Amino acid sequence: YWDHLRLLSRQFDRVVCANADLRGRLVAGGVLNTVTQPMGVETAVFTPARRDATLRARLLQHCQLPASAHLLIGVGRLSAEKRWPMVIDAVTAAAGTLPVGLILLGEGSQHARIIRQISGNPHIHLMEPVRDRAHFAAIMASADALVHGCEAETFCMAAAEARACGVPVIVPDSGGAADHARGGAGRTYRATSAAALAQAIR
Repeated sequence: YWDHLRLLSRQFDRVVCANADLRGRLVAGGVLNTVTQPMGVETAVFTPARRDATLRARLLQHCQLPASAHLLIGVGRLSAEKRWPMVIDAVTAAAGTLPVGLILLGEGSQHARIIRQISGNPHIHLMEPVRDRAHFAAIMASADALVHGCEAETFCMAAAEARACGVPVIVPDSGGAADHARGGAGRTYRATSAAALAQAIR
């Protein structure tokens, strides 16, 4: 596999990666001319100007919490690699010492498992994806932080859109999501660890 990648890389002026973690692995494997080029975000859509205190309060009401609580948002497919059960466990643990709610937007094969994982926690609310981009951006901008569980992202568009909205990110310390926490834009935690994520949320 690596022999093939090294040979293939010699045929191109550049090998373009969407994140620094992947570039590091390719460079360590001897792949030549590797550069990082992050993907872009529609900044006319995803902007801090869409933050809406009324919408934020309504989202926290879905979590049975007052407007003074902290609002986290999670966005992505309900699939195993996204590690939503770990995120739910971490938010539940953090809520022991911090008034915090989680709005999770997604659909996918693990829907039933996620519902079971949330069961009994009124402060976590699962919603279907929001297709209207402006409304989705307003939801994103109205959160206090985006929380993410997947350490295998190529880029993590949800984290990029959160940053464009001025929302800090709480992401694993490996994979493409980690790039979005650099420069004070958020926090990283030890990947795959619910305890580390709970601490980062606090």
